[in-house]
Amino acid sequence: MHSVLERVSRAEIRYDPFVHLVIQNCLPQDYYQKLAASYPSDAPAAALGLRQRLRRKLASAARRLSGRD
Repeated sequence: MHSVLERVSRAEIRYDPFVHLVIQNCLPQDYYQKLAASYPSDAPAAALGLRQRLRRKLASAARRLSGRD
């Protein structure tokens, strides 16, 4: 098993805009290929975004019609 922290040095610590690590090539190349091949489609997330926007528009219209906006 690999750990992404195996290759960390002080050089990877970034402080702006918040403290975080930037670790280039922290995993073996075959891991990246497996991740890319198994990454889920963003279609469900995109559909959810459309639903949320529609709900906001409907809520806004309902507030306008009720005089609360």
